[in-house]
Amino acid sequence: MKCIQKYMEGVFDYIEPKQEAVDDFYKTVHEALPGTIWTTGCQSWYLDDNGVPLLWPWSPQRYAKEMSQPDFNNYHLKKA
Repeated sequence: MKCIQKYMEGVFDYIEPKQEAVDDFYKTVHEALPGTIWTTGCQSWYLDDNGVPLLWPWSPQRYAKEMSQPDFNNYHLKKA
């Protein structure tokens, strides 16, 4: 909702995550995966071709908290 609010305020027309932020996010996710059920040899469609889970490894509450406060420093905010 914060992204929509900024868009409606005219702060940006396009939003794109910075590559460094994407890389940091995936690194953090992959570091959190060991010890989860997804890395114990299960076979599911959640695994990529290398057997790496493509999942959020934390609680739904953490997801809601992190998604509620976007860090706009991690994005390119572009005007048309």
